[in-house]
Amino acid sequence: MAAAIAEGLRWFDCRVEAAPVVYAALEGEAGFKLTRPSMEAHKGRTLPAGLNMLLQTVQADRPTGHKTLPPWCLLVLWCFSIR
Repeated sequence: MAAAIAEGLRWFDCRVEAAPVVYAALEGEAGFKLTRPSMEAHKGRTLPAGLNMLLQTVQADRPTGHKTLPPWCLLVLWCFSIR
């Protein structure tokens, strides 16, 4: 869904308007190193430029010092952990 919104592509046969997306990969950088290749393989292409990855701690109500969220964007929080 995040990639479809970032590219403005249809998602489950629904029209989508392109918009900036911040994907907060709460599994951390080490976990996302496994997630990214599978996302790209599933779509058969690299992730879109409008899909911004955030691998640091997120405080959505104020700038974090690492990266400021755009004034308006879709914020996708994802936490996937294999133990």
